[in-house]
Amino acid sequence: MENSLSMGNNLNRRTFLFTASAILSAPSLVLSSQAFATEASREFLVKWRNMTIGSSNVRVRRDQKKLRTEIDVNLVVKIFGITFYSYSLKNRELWEEGHLIKLTSEAQENKKKYQLSVHKKANNLHIEGSKFTGEISENAATTSYFTSDFLLRKIWINTHNGKPLNVDFMASGEENISTFNGDRVAKKWVNSGDLDLSLFYDANGDWIGSSFPVRGEQATMILNKEKNSINDLWEKTLSQ
Repeated sequence: MENSLSMGNNLNRRTFLFTASAILSAPSLVLSSQAFATEASREFLVKWRNMTIGSSNVRVRRDQKKLRTEIDVNLVVKIFGITFYSYSLKNRELWEEGHLIKLTSEAQENKKKYQLSVHKKANNLHIEGSKFTGEISENAATTSYFTSDFLLRKIWINTHNGKPLNVDFMASGEENISTFNGDRVAKKWVNSGDLDLSLFYDANGDWIGSSFPVRGEQATMILNKEKNSINDLWEKTLSQ
């Protein structure tokens, strides 16, 4: 993903859209025990230059072998009180046994609107987006990041414009990263593909943070709220 943030009209949302992921306003969940939970969520704050510029919220609901995800991103960049850039994303995904079945997203970057549609077609995924229309392998992941299982997949769909991205994540040790309830130990994964991005997952395989360069400075996604384990629900949908 291109990281070319500049002031004024040249601000580029792709610098921040890593969530797929990147998307969240944590809901109240009825079930409190992870063993019986069917829903999970987490919220991230997006920070850059000591400013909180928005949030990314992920909610999932499991129904047997299906996992429904709701991802919402809202970003506003202000300099000296003036809004230079705004971005919103509403992304809905349906997964079954680890495969993407359907994805629909609506985005708005400043005043420009985008729509994306993806659906399973035989053994492929058919994509209709602003940057790509065509078919790719059904084993693709998305820029939603919510499970560490995505790290094993070499093609990710950009949930903003549908562009297939080539990724290659490598483990890069462990780090203590900041979260809403203190520092946590996380495994760091660094991509050498199309995204200049580092992702952090805990020992349970849950996504708990991200970092990426923006004009020579690190932008970060910091875990702000969580409810149950998204990765546990994901694993329960996989074929045995």
